[in-house]
Amino acid sequence: MGEYLLAHTLSGIAKAILVFTLDSALAILIFHFNIYQIGTVNLLLFFLNLSIFAFVTGIVIVGLILCYGMRIQAFAWGLIPMLQPLTAALFPVKVLPTPLQGVAYLFPCTYIFEAARYSLSSGNRDWYAISVAFFLNLLYLLLSTLFFKMMFQRARNTGQFVRNES
Repeated sequence: MGEYLLAHTLSGIAKAILVFTLDSALAILIFHFNIYQIGTVNLLLFFLNLSIFAFVTGIVIVGLILCYGMRIQAFAWGLIPMLQPLTAALFPVKVLPTPLQGVAYLFPCTYIFEAARYSLSSGNRDWYAISVAFFLNLLYLLLSTLFFKMMFQRARNTGQFVRNES
C-alpha cells in the first residue's frame, strides 16, 4: 500500500508541476498576470502545503472507495468542487457568511490562498498563515492515514476489497 500511495503522490506532483507551469505561462501571455512575482520561496511553500492537502484528500477518497466500492464515485468526484468555495481559492474568506468563515479556516489551503493574496498585495510573506497551514496539514495527514488504515481493514473484513478488484 505504501508504494501504491507513493506512486500516486509522485505522479500527482509531476502533473501538478506541469499544469502549474502551463497555466502560469498562459496567465502571463493572456492576462499579463505573473504569479512568479510572489517569489520562489512563497511558491515552494504554497506548493508544498497544497500538495500535502491534495495527498490527504486523496488518501481519504481512496479509503472511501476501498471500503464502499465504486458506488461512492460520484461523491468522490464531487468532493473537491464542494470544498472549493470554502477554501478561499476564488475569493477571500471575508466574503463568506460568518458561520462559513469558521468552516473555511478548518482547511489548510484556505490559509495558503489567503497568504498568497497577502503576498501579492504586500510583497511580504505571511508566516502565520503558512505555519497554521503546515500544522493543519500534518494533523490531517496523521488523521487521514489512520482513516485509510481503518477503511482498508474494514474493506478486507467485509469482503469489499475483493469485490473492488473484480
